[in-house]
Amino acid sequence: MLADLPSLKTLETDYSFIFENIVPRRSTAIQTGKNCKTPVLSKLILYYFNEYTKIEDFRGLTSTDWRLMKRLYPDLQVELILTTDSATRRELEFFIVPNMLITRLDYMDERCEESDWGIDIAELFGHLLACQTNDHLVTLHLDWKKPIQHLSRL
Repeated sequence: MLADLPSLKTLETDYSFIFENIVPRRSTAIQTGKNCKTPVLSKLILYYFNEYTKIEDFRGLTSTDWRLMKRLYPDLQVELILTTDSATRRELEFFIVPNMLITRLDYMDERCEESDWGIDIAELFGHLLACQTNDHLVTLHLDWKKPIQHLSRL
């Protein structure tokens, strides 16, 4: 589908079925890459707000999918805007995976201060490091309602 838009440089969309179906899967990706002389897509801006759609409704993109995207679009930069009021480990691992070239992350955790469930800030940073996001991340916008203890130790 993206091959039909050869001049497209920036794709901005919510994380939805449309986005999941735009991203080429394994076999199609390799063939699409051969057919596409000069892929120019350089920026992908993804939005997700868990109030509208639950992650159970999506199949998800794997580390392999992102590796293929990088092969097809070598200069690809990903901006990920996540807004959640649940902040679960499952949600975090679903959206942020290895090989995802996140250059900007806007993470808004809308749980109230009194909430005692969900991930803590150390888990967020631990997962970002495990996915090697630090290799590409240029901008981090963090909106965290819960108190953060000892941020300097993260």
